[in-house]
Amino acid sequence: MSQASPASQAAGRPQAITDLRWTLGGGAAIFLGSFLPWISASNNGLITIQINGGARVTSAIFGVLLAGLGGAIYAKSARGAFVKPKAYAYTIPLLVLSALGILGYGVFTIVGFSGLQETDAFGDTAKVTFTPSIGLLMLLLGCVAALAGSIRAQRHALRRPAAIRDARPPA
Repeated sequence: MSQASPASQAAGRPQAITDLRWTLGGGAAIFLGSFLPWISASNNGLITIQINGGARVTSAIFGVLLAGLGGAIYAKSARGAFVKPKAYAYTIPLLVLSALGILGYGVFTIVGFSGLQETDAFGDTAKVTFTPSIGLLMLLLGCVAALAGSIRAQRHALRRPAAIRDARPPA
């Protein structure tokens, strides 16, 4: 078990707190945004558009997951155990998940701007467009904040001290 020196551990703590704030803030924004209105639709009153409850719950769980990964990074940093390459076990999933969140919510937003052809119960077709509301904006910004926190955490992961790295037993 490799431990960082107390001096490097103390120096890395303010950076770890900032990284935690980014990831927890992003996770909280995603969690809160999942319960707020996502879209404003313009469809001339022909079709009612609502966001499925399952999508809202999944987004809330996604926000808690990202915040949990950020908390795990901070817990490892506070103990001085957040060293490369073990740090990648937390930062890479956080990086990938937040990037996928940006991609998914971004594609949903772009599809809304370009519009969809919808048919009602009487067979009438209408082009439906929607614009993002506060909930969807919070989801996107939360993913961006979590992505920034994961990049910062990856940059601030402590390197293994040379004495510990070179003191491996011969194989």
